[in-house]
Amino acid sequence: MYTDNAKRINRLFDEMSPEIRDRMILVDPGSVQSVFAIRERLRRGEHVAILADRNELGNRTRSVPVRLLGGEVRLPRAPVELAGLLGCPIVLLIALRDGAGRYRVYIESLAERVVHSRRGRDVVATELMSAFAQRIEHYCCREPYQWFNFYDYWGDAEPSTRAAT
Repeated sequence: MYTDNAKRINRLFDEMSPEIRDRMILVDPGSVQSVFAIRERLRRGEHVAILADRNELGNRTRSVPVRLLGGEVRLPRAPVELAGLLGCPIVLLIALRDGAGRYRVYIESLAERVVHSRRGRDVVATELMSAFAQRIEHYCCREPYQWFNFYDYWGDAEPSTRAAT
């Protein structure tokens, strides 16, 4: 998780459970250290969650264009690339609020294993992130008030492909 831009959520984490930071893998965009931390957690049999619906701030070079809710967005390649490098599956987890303090959790397999040649990385990343976007769209249409992004989500797309808001 990259938290340098999220002072409010950091305060919330600290208030809710200060030890939660011990479980987080903090991402430094200029370092590969987080990849080693992810690999170690996977070796211990732990699960690693990545916020796959957002890119590194201001960086479109490590993303792929996909369709979402009638427009084009750019989603990060990192989840697919990491799964391929580390030999782990890609699983979608969605939690939808179902009343006061209750959530319904949906878990879906997107890929048991990511296999690609060096040349096929773009194709595989686009296919898997498109599948991810289709599932996000499914849940957004089902429960439209359950997905929150506090920035212009389609702002990274070219002006002609942005969804109407």
